[in-house]
Amino acid sequence: MDSTSWPGVITAYVLASTIGLPIYGKLGDQFGRKPVFVFAIAVFLAGSVLSGMAGSMPLLIAFRALQGLGGGGLMIGAQGIIADLVPPRDRGKYMGLLGAAFAVASINGPLLGGIITEAWGWRWFFYINLPLGAIALGFILKYLDVPDTPRRTGTLNYAVMVLLSIASVLVAQAVAGSMPQIFLIGMGLAGAALLLSTMIRESPLATR
Repeated sequence: MDSTSWPGVITAYVLASTIGLPIYGKLGDQFGRKPVFVFAIAVFLAGSVLSGMAGSMPLLIAFRALQGLGGGGLMIGAQGIIADLVPPRDRGKYMGLLGAAFAVASINGPLLGGIITEAWGWRWFFYINLPLGAIALGFILKYLDVPDTPRRTGTLNYAVMVLLSIASVLVAQAVAGSMPQIFLIGMGLAGAALLLSTMIRESPLATR
């Protein structure tokens, strides 16, 4: 595959996971944390399998984006489950552990990925997720007991989800993009304004 396109594989995951964060948060409020978290794991594993099987760079980017959609659900789902299970006075400790795990993974993940790639090939960078994900999925299905989240009586606001997704992409691109600075600044301001307007619209004061 063309090595110059590999940054697109990374960007696809980051953007897709960023888009998934507000959507999974809303779905978790609506349907409960555990089923949405299990769904996110399934999407992540499906994206991993398809990424490992990809025969072209466009397919790899597309499947990597699918994996990112699952990854976004894993991040926000873990935080939501902690919020449901842990008393407020102890949440800081558990959130700190979660942040520490993310930091360790961010440092050691690329190193481990390089070792796996050199030893078995780049496809195993994705396949390695399958046994780990299967263990996590089995553990969650058997042992995780999350209290049912009160379901909201209203329907999902798909327009808000789309707006939040667009705003998230704009902000992410402004932070990590490689376009001329004037475009990055404009995208950042547009994304921030869109996020702020959506938050104001969806705030309890605005919905009274």
